[in-house]
Amino acid sequence: MMASALQKSADSTDGTPASTSPESAGASAFQLTSSQRSSSSTNESPSPPFIHVEGVANFRDLGGYPCRPAPSSHFPAQRCYVTRRLTVFRSAQLTGITANGTKTLCQDLRVRRVYDLRSEAEVNNQTHPTGPAGAEGVERILVPVFRERDHSQRWARKYKNYTDPDEDESHGYSAGFVRAYRDIGENAGPAYQRIWEHIRDREIQDDAGSSRPEPLLFHCAAGKDRTGVFAALVLRLCGVPDEVIAWEYSITEQGLGSWRESIIAHMMKGGHEGSGVPAMTRQEAERAVGSRATNMMVFLKDVVDKEWGGVEKYMQDHCDLTAQDIDTVRRRLVVEGDSPYGDGTGYWKPSDTTEADEKGPLGLAKDHGSGREREQRVMTG
Repeated sequence: MMASALQKSADSTDGTPASTSPESAGASAFQLTSSQRSSSSTNESPSPPFIHVEGVANFRDLGGYPCRPAPSSHFPAQRCYVTRRLTVFRSAQLTGITANGTKTLCQDLRVRRVYDLRSEAEVNNQTHPTGPAGAEGVERILVPVFRERDHSQRWARKYKNYTDPDEDESHGYSAGFVRAYRDIGENAGPAYQRIWEHIRDREIQDDAGSSRPEPLLFHCAAGKDRTGVFAALVLRLCGVPDEVIAWEYSITEQGLGSWRESIIAHMMKGGHEGSGVPAMTRQEAERAVGSRATNMMVFLKDVVDKEWGGVEKYMQDHCDLTAQDIDTVRRRLVVEGDSPYGDGTGYWKPSDTTEADEKGPLGLAKDHGSGREREQRVMTG
């Protein structure tokens, strides 16, 4: 049953590595051996929002976060709202998914369609077919963010963005990451449109016979950058506070767990000749695989708001969606209820503030109603 499968995530944080490279790695530069792919030694992933899907790293639910949608006939003021649970999932690539993982994905989570944001070259350069493309009842839909023809130049530019030091260390964020995320957003419109349309149109029947949005999974390589930008846009559309979105983005490093060290080692080896992917120093590799909350905060403020005019304007201009489409997507993702994470205040603070000392290891306020008991309720409820 779904409850038992998800309870395993609340009781065990085994996030078995599945992807062969992080989003910031070259397509064929960082292959893992079969023994690494079958390893189940990653036990650091926090839970929730992480869900145990055997053989898949960084798998988590975008549901349960506190929302503040603009008051309307759909969202009366003075009520509490959250993102719909067990509907929109994100992860690293599914290359190492096991039979048990496929069962969790298909039967427990009821995912029928998986949206793959990688390029066809990335997929083809894997050492074996990407699951669950051949799994019964699951369709893998390739929706690449980037075109193939600018592959080498793009990777070279991307690596520079991810490895350049901060322009001003006192600012606490990487302008290179912000540039990279702008580039993702500018190119991802058609890919993201397909996922928005899934949310808008597709339904399944729940156990009680009522209709609800059909669950979906989207991923790239490590589930950090192309995946992270789309996740941020989804949460922003729903009215999730920016500091919560930044926290959700930042926990990717915990989601990768001990597999993160393997990624860094592969990055330090560099890409194949002609790939445009140079070998990195350890410091550069750690930056590239990082997910600082400040990078996402600046992206939301300086790019999504100031340059694109907000998430709704982005969806209209880049994803060819109408105002009615956008309203439908929001209404299908936002439901009334209390968040197990509280109201979203105090989620994340810069590491050099005194408030950070009062947080748990992931930046969550210590307990205050968001402790283990409530975490288990969201996973099983």
